[in-house]
Amino acid sequence: MNDRAICPEIQERVPETETVRTTRLTTNTLGDGYVEAIPDETLLKIRKDQCKASRGKICGQAIKVLVPESEGADRIGRFGWKDQHASLLAFAADAYLNEMGITSRLQPNEVTTACNPTVTTIIPNTDPTKITEPNSLPDPTDNNLEDIDHFASFMRSLKAPARDTATTTPEVMQGEQLFTKIGCASCHVETIVTGKSPAAPGGPGLHPDALENRTIHPYSDFLLHNVGTGDGISIALIEHFGRERVHRRMRELEGARPGTQQPTKGKPEDECSESYQTAMLEGEKHPDLLRDTLCARNKIRTAPLWGLRVRSRLMHDGASVELSEAIRRHQGEAEEVTERFVKLKPAEKKALLAFLQSL
Repeated sequence: MNDRAICPEIQERVPETETVRTTRLTTNTLGDGYVEAIPDETLLKIRKDQCKASRGKICGQAIKVLVPESEGADRIGRFGWKDQHASLLAFAADAYLNEMGITSRLQPNEVTTACNPTVTTIIPNTDPTKITEPNSLPDPTDNNLEDIDHFASFMRSLKAPARDTATTTPEVMQGEQLFTKIGCASCHVETIVTGKSPAAPGGPGLHPDALENRTIHPYSDFLLHNVGTGDGISIALIEHFGRERVHRRMRELEGARPGTQQPTKGKPEDECSESYQTAMLEGEKHPDLLRDTLCARNKIRTAPLWGLRVRSRLMHDGASVELSEAIRRHQGEAEEVTERFVKLKPAEKKALLAFLQSL
């Protein structure tokens, strides 16, 4: 991307003082229209069930994130490695701004003053990051839509990856049973049913009616888990949601906190604990986006396994190239599941890997 920079000043450089570094694979968007259509209640039920079944050892974190196209609304995040977005339109606006430098109605402010002489020429002594006139304007000849609307519609139309034709072989069927038996399916949930779109104030629902009540097989719970591969990096709130929107939400939270339930005096409560997360999701404590993102700094979204057979690199950082290696990297919440995999007989491991290669 640096080769395509419009001027040298905006080429990305990592200062030597920044010692926390990692890589990220781009997330697959195939089937994401269905993912957007999963009700919050479904994700919360998956979280509750897996936590109960594992006796608290496997408990995904669900975070309520801002929905920029529905100001003031929260929804369970499901897009991005940190579940930082809940809608494909917000996901598109984020990518347009932070990957291509294109502003929109959801992300109207520039993120840098570099290489942006036009703004300061038109409005002298003005900080370009304060300009709220988006680059990408609604097209009056196209139902007042703009680029991010079309891109979100494109992503919603992408078909979910189909299974390989080898899915009915005895070996693959045995591997599928082992996948569930050793506990992989606790997080890599096979089957989910989509639901009705939540209404967006002043407009249509977040997703088309055609995506409602569909049975999908993503092999993911779309929750955040600590599987031992965390890097301590939390969501960059301002970059993803915009400075004004984040600051407004922080002020709202400050006003809400006095009336919320507080921990018992003398018994400090870990705000990243399972009990606290449950209380927040059940409405007993007010959602706090800043706190939740900090609690998730060593967690990663469960990667959907549909389309796995065509991937050459695995895990969020792309550091694994073999399925068995990727499985062994799962620690933390998944430690016991990984141990069960290691203890499988060679023929059983072969069957499990054959199943994964059929997805």
